[in-house]
Amino acid sequence: MAFVLHDVFGRAVFRAAYGAGDLAGLVGLLHPDVVYVTDGGGNVSAARKPIHGGERVAGVMVRTGRRCRPDRIDSAEVGGEPALVFHREGRVYERKTGDGERAGR
Repeated sequence: MAFVLHDVFGRAVFRAAYGAGDLAGLVGLLHPDVVYVTDGGGNVSAARKPIHGGERVAGVMVRTGRRCRPDRIDSAEVGGEPALVFHREGRVYERKTGDGERAGR
């Protein structure tokens, strides 16, 4: 997942847009050629194929955010990559890592 996670400001802007379901805001943060790859680890449903393009990825994120409604979104480092960690009902339910080299517009 390539989006603006390489600095605190980028993570804060992303959290705000995601939390508000701001489709236009997310599209503006995502690279037009972003590829979103999901993996539910066999525990939750996930897209079977990569999702291509900023508008399509932002749409998926908005729908997921509305369905899952995170209680909290934290900045973290996961596997040496900047990440956002999504919490619901006191548990982590999703992590998004980003490729800062290709992120943003």
